[in-house]
Amino acid sequence: MRANSDIFKTTRPQTDANGARNQDEQGKLSDKQCTAISCLLEGNTMQATAEACEIDVRTLRRWLQTEEFVEEYNDARRQQLDRVTAHLQSAAADAADTLMRLLKCGDPLIELRAAKTILQMSQRSVNIADLEKRVDDLETENALQAEQIEQLTSRNECLKNAEDELKGLRYGLTAGTLARPDWVSKTAWDRMFHQEELRTRSA
Repeated sequence: MRANSDIFKTTRPQTDANGARNQDEQGKLSDKQCTAISCLLEGNTMQATAEACEIDVRTLRRWLQTEEFVEEYNDARRQQLDRVTAHLQSAAADAADTLMRLLKCGDPLIELRAAKTILQMSQRSVNIADLEKRVDDLETENALQAEQIEQLTSRNECLKNAEDELKGLRYGLTAGTLARPDWVSKTAWDRMFHQEELRTRSA
């Protein structure tokens, strides 16, 4: 079995005569790991992939449990899916033209099937567009809710700080150890002290 090198490409580490990685290449996948990813993307089984890489299948399972290997594998899968999707999209126009020709081919049965397919695809396109709009609306709503939660959290923190400061003022007033701040007038300070004294007595 031969792995398709076009499916997965990555920078492979340089090794010395003993097969060890160079110091500046630490953290990158080995040649066998890159080959394993290519084989897996081709749909090969774990056993077949291990044989192609000349490793034990337990080694392959261990690789699939490491963060670095899984990240590279998932990235390669996404790239492969993007290529397939782009290829299908490029053929969509030809497929639509084919359906339009079949719609007027003269065979009632084929024309009926072509018309049914066109209607189904049109409805699916509308459904997909509606779904995308709903997803966008939900994302916007979630973003607004997250912003509101952040504002409420910040406001609660401010209220808590103000409450703690007020408790400190009350304690200082009750104990008579709090000095009057410069920004508070003597009249207002005396009134606060009197009100706190009345509140303490009634408590």
